[in-house]
Amino acid sequence: MRALFALVAADDLECDSIDITTAFLNGDLEEEIYMKPPEGCEQYSRDGHLLYCLLFKALYGLEQGGAVLPQAQ
Repeated sequence: MRALFALVAADDLECDSIDITTAFLNGDLEEEIYMKPPEGCEQYSRDGHLLYCLLFKALYGLEQGGAVLPQAQ
């Protein structure tokens, strides 16, 4: 990385970058995807059933995350 930045600085170039870890959080999902809440954040309905989370945005590690990444840029 340092060599790349040194080359950019030496030749007075511009360098754009994206943060891949958070890029997955910007893409909107087209499908309805539900996930089990993280441990310690569980909530239950009045009849005792575990409530699941409906995802609106892609998460890192989600199979659909790579498909929505180009849409987020």
